[in-house]
Amino acid sequence: MNLTKEQIHQQQAAVYGLPPQTIDVSHMSHEQIEALRAVLFQHDAQNAAMAREFDLNKPPTPPYRYQEFPRMLYRDGRTFIVKDQRELEEQCGLGWSKTPPATMEVNLGGELPAAIMVEVAAIDAEARKPSHQDLIEEVEKLRAENAALTKAAETSHDDPTEEEKRRKRSADAANAARARWEKRKQAPASSTPAVEGTTLM
Repeated sequence: MNLTKEQIHQQQAAVYGLPPQTIDVSHMSHEQIEALRAVLFQHDAQNAAMAREFDLNKPPTPPYRYQEFPRMLYRDGRTFIVKDQRELEEQCGLGWSKTPPATMEVNLGGELPAAIMVEVAAIDAEARKPSHQDLIEEVEKLRAENAALTKAAETSHDDPTEEEKRRKRSADAANAARARWEKRKQAPASSTPAVEGTTLM
């Protein structure tokens, strides 16, 4: 099957999505060309948002727009956030001000009450106690050290007084670790002292 050049051109245009024929403007009037130009401008304006490129690392952000709320109020070195005009008027009536002092330290979290600080200290002390596994490892380490010292004493000719002192120190350390472990086993499940009327958030 032999195709003419015109037919080949039409098939290639169809494959690549080209218009089937080019627009010949040589026979158009000036008004027709300007009308065509207006159509192209309108098309470009409608598709400008789709064709616009931007850096993915710096995506376009909407411009800053002033908002009255939420806003911060000040009083005696403390701060307070209001969310609407009603709350603003209410807090201003209680002595809060929209104007910050000349010098101040902003403490958004505030200081914890003394009762809660006591509870926090107790929980921290409980959390820092050695775990069951740590105590077992410590006892095993001291037993191994005691066994090594005992074996060394049996095979060496050191001063028996010094050797006895070393063995006693090792035995005392092992007994102390064992006593700590027994005391921890006998303690209740939660040894944190409860502070009446307080709850740690």
